[in-house]
Amino acid sequence: SINRFVKKFSTENDGYRLESLYSSVQGSPCILLLRPVNTNITIGFFTSTEIKYIGQNQVIEDPDAFIFILDGDNNQIYRWIGKSKEYNTLTSTERQIAVFNNDFIRFGASHSKGTNAIFIDGDLKSCVCSYSDTYNNAPLYLNGNLFIIESIEVLCGVPIYNTS
Repeated sequence: SINRFVKKFSTENDGYRLESLYSSVQGSPCILLLRPVNTNITIGFFTSTEIKYIGQNQVIEDPDAFIFILDGDNNQIYRWIGKSKEYNTLTSTERQIAVFNNDFIRFGASHSKGTNAIFIDGDLKSCVCSYSDTYNNAPLYLNGNLFIIESIEVLCGVPIYNTS
């Protein structure tokens, strides 16, 4: 069983390299946390599966996934809408929980608006948070405008074994 989370990646220690993020992050579940520059806001994504990239668009489908923003007393969480629908009725954007590739990381998608709930550029320094069908979320931060990322951290679950 998983009893604790361990920081597996941080831009502070590992730099702003997407390749470093993918190679450092192993284990599940995972929580990705990002902080916009000059704020106390934290934007994040949780998945019960691994965050991984294997040389192509890696799409994960995880019924336990959610996105969130922590902003003082104004905290919001948006769960994957697929849990409340029959899977075969979901559109491709409703199924797009997360996509990992060597140019970006994105969470959620909207077919009609062409946006993502969270879109992190491959340099790990800029982000846009917009509407998505996947999470049926309002924009988490700055109404879909580009912002600079101060830091990213990824925490992964680590099993603790009883050795007694």
